[in-house]
Amino acid sequence: MSRQVRRVVLCALLLVLAAAGPAVNATLGVGESVGDASRVVSVDGSSLQPNTAQAAVNNSTVRHENPEEAGETGDLQGVESHLARLMAARLGESTIQISQGEYEQGRTLLGDEYTDIYGKYVDVTGETPSAGEGDAFESAAENQREFASTLEEYQETRSDYEQARENGNNREARQHARELVRLSGQLSDSGDELTDAYAGVENASGTGFDREEAIIQGITQNVSEETTELAAQTFRATSLSITHVGDSDSISFTDPLVVSGRLTTENGSAVASRTVRFAVGERTVTTETDGEGRVEFAYRPVRLPLSTEQLSVQYRPSASSVYLGSNATVPVAVSLTTADVSATGPSSASFSDDVTVRGRVVAADTGVPGVPVQLTLGDVVLGTITTNETGGYALTTALPAGVSAGETPITASVAQSDRAVDGDGTAAPMTVTPTETRLQLNATASTQRSIQVDGTLRTADGDSVPNQSVELRLAGSTIRDVETGADGDFSTRLSVPASLQGESNVTVVAVFSGERTNLNASHAQVNVLLRRAGGNSNDSGTVVPGGGDGGPAAPGVGTSFLQLPLHWVAGGALLLAVFGMVYALHRGSEPSQVDANNAATTSTAADTTTADEPGPLALAAEQYANGDIRATVELAFATVRRHVERRDGLASTLTAREFVEQYASGDKSDRAAITELAALYEHAAFGGQGVPEELGTTALSLARSVVGEDEGSTPASPDD
Repeated sequence: MSRQVRRVVLCALLLVLAAAGPAVNATLGVGESVGDASRVVSVDGSSLQPNTAQAAVNNSTVRHENPEEAGETGDLQGVESHLARLMAARLGESTIQISQGEYEQGRTLLGDEYTDIYGKYVDVTGETPSAGEGDAFESAAENQREFASTLEEYQETRSDYEQARENGNNREARQHARELVRLSGQLSDSGDELTDAYAGVENASGTGFDREEAIIQGITQNVSEETTELAAQTFRATSLSITHVGDSDSISFTDPLVVSGRLTTENGSAVASRTVRFAVGERTVTTETDGEGRVEFAYRPVRLPLSTEQLSVQYRPSASSVYLGSNATVPVAVSLTTADVSATGPSSASFSDDVTVRGRVVAADTGVPGVPVQLTLGDVVLGTITTNETGGYALTTALPAGVSAGETPITASVAQSDRAVDGDGTAAPMTVTPTETRLQLNATASTQRSIQVDGTLRTADGDSVPNQSVELRLAGSTIRDVETGADGDFSTRLSVPASLQGESNVTVVAVFSGERTNLNASHAQVNVLLRRAGGNSNDSGTVVPGGGDGGPAAPGVGTSFLQLPLHWVAGGALLLAVFGMVYALHRGSEPSQVDANNAATTSTAADTTTADEPGPLALAAEQYANGDIRATVELAFATVRRHVERRDGLASTLTAREFVEQYASGDKSDRAAITELAALYEHAAFGGQGVPEELGTTALSLARSVVGEDEGSTPASPDD
């Protein structure tokens, strides 16, 4: 290769690297702006000042290292620290925005971009020795978003409260005031969790959060003081005193707790002759106070943990009441009660039929309210339902396919443990009848190596059968299993085994076995005509590569070159340009004419020079002789494209698809050859498989039919 050729090749390769550069820079360089602070981040994760950032970009070399090697040298730890600082900066700026009433902006700073940074941080910490503080970053962001939303809701409710007071609507004002008291408590809890998470963020990022903690604590304190004053102006405080009637602290569902107590205002005045509500354990009890404010009621524990030793009793006034709530506790010892569970259902049912199961949970002739009951049919859970106030329940659901056909019992049992009430299961007999199924199947071959298969599994009545496995076979051999979707459909792409690729047709069979279901087996089959690469005029010779499962494939493995990202296409075009320039300069470097001073030389010498000059397909033919069939096909297509662009004035900026479509749209004699050659090129360049020798021969032949080079110059087979 001459010095001129080497220089051009080097320049072309630099162009290729330049085209790939932006993608590398987009991956390794990070620009981050938080509030008024704008930073440009170098590859190793350090922050650069704005006035030095451009110089760093221009003068530093982008490094693309093996992650494992980078981790060993500490670069990944630098990235980890940088990502932690980015999240810490967003948390800090979010806190400022929240304190200024910009709640939406505060949440946005911790939205999708924060989540993206956090995801990268988690990935990096998995490759570094440090465990990181990923949970702290996630917890801090979640609590801060919740804090912002609660504070925003508080401020809106505060405005509604003020408006109601101005309008003289005291009842509505009390409702808003009670909501403010609730939100104040929620805000305080959220603030405590947030400041706890800040400690972990400080450890991971090295960024102090004293300012942010002070802001959060200041907000919660101000809100707490405001609601305390507001509640004092709006409500009357109460006091609740209770005692346990009886000689023992032991309670159970059959031996209920009897509560006796008195409800008064803070100054001792009775809350007399009112309907009042008390939250006791997991239940709500409604009763009446007498003229002295005294109450007495019974509480039967149902879902109360057996480990409970102190039972809370809370007075809960209505939203518009003039009173504030109060609470007291009473010592207890919870004993287990085993209830009886009954169940009845239909005598028979089949797939997708509505099945209604009814029953009752009873202990000591008393219905047990609020207890969860789980219903199963065979080994399949039909659902869980909570009993009503009398202990009754009713559940209706469609019979699933997973219940085997035959005699199958319906079982009902209490779905809780270590609680005040348990329950023995009971069974009701039912017969599950089988259902006929139908498989519909469509299959189309793209090449001898790929078949697209689509189908539907339905009952004989036309109902969809979802979430069932269907076995797909080719020529009697199982290729794969697919699962039906929500509508009973399935779709996949099968790779034809090498042993069948020479066949003219193949049988695709779909089999639904119906095993471990109440559905009968079914099958369907279809004969598929396999297409031959470049061998059928009715098929236009198009070869479409197929993936194993019809899903997206990685570039270069079953992916069409017409679907590749733009920078891949650009890089490929530049590489083709390299071949073109090498070839052109190679031609130019040959002595195609005699020197002017030797014009009298015999014509034999001139003829010899012309005969030695390589044709336009010389490089492709040379690759064929060397056994590189893939390069042969690629160079043949590139040569034809360059020839047609020059001959017909087509733009060289067209994509491969645009080139083929634009040229094929005209009435050209070599249209079929170019279309078939393009298909061969796609198969060779992006099929991800070995390229047969006959494709190279076909490609050269097609290219010569367009370019016009003599067939006789075909080199010997690589096996010769």
